[in-house]
Amino acid sequence: MTFTTDAIVLDYTTYRDYDRIYSAYTRDYGKLNILARGANKIKSKLAGHMEPCCHSSLMVAEGRAFHILAQARSITSFAAIRLSADLLYTALSVLKAVDVLTHTESGDSRIFYLIGKTLARLQTSITHEEKKAVWYYYLLNLLIHLGHAPRVIDVKVLQPLIIADIAKDAILLTDEARALIDGYARPVFADTRMSFDAV
Repeated sequence: MTFTTDAIVLDYTTYRDYDRIYSAYTRDYGKLNILARGANKIKSKLAGHMEPCCHSSLMVAEGRAFHILAQARSITSFAAIRLSADLLYTALSVLKAVDVLTHTESGDSRIFYLIGKTLARLQTSITHEEKKAVWYYYLLNLLIHLGHAPRVIDVKVLQPLIIADIAKDAILLTDEARALIDGYARPVFADTRMSFDAV
């Protein structure tokens, strides 16, 4: 059986010599591990549509051990992010966070849209402080969707971040809100070897 879905590519690993296994967060099925045969070859037509950060339309066939990538077409590559090492680091942290905290085939379309809107915001012209605010907005809302936040007593402080529309609003980050989000995140990421302090 085959199916099509939109996906944001999170990461990939080389499999055997010429194949890759992609981790991608899909709109309809959550996170999937997808085998792309020949994607590690220099002349691969699929690889360019499956770089981390790419929002692509995928056709996928169900397989025994892995889903198999049949077709991929880029929708948005978020190319502007790759022009800045600072923005790229933050974008890869966005992808890494959702990759390490979610299970395969356990999806939430809100997370898919949160990732996409965060990447879109990062590639606009933003200052370092604005970038940090966007990161904390993303981290808080990811933790909320995954059931790790917020505590009732913290809602008043965090509300500006909870109700903001990342696509168009200024993201207001206070020191108090940042400390609360760090407090939520550290135990959640404790076993993942992921450091986000420098984002």
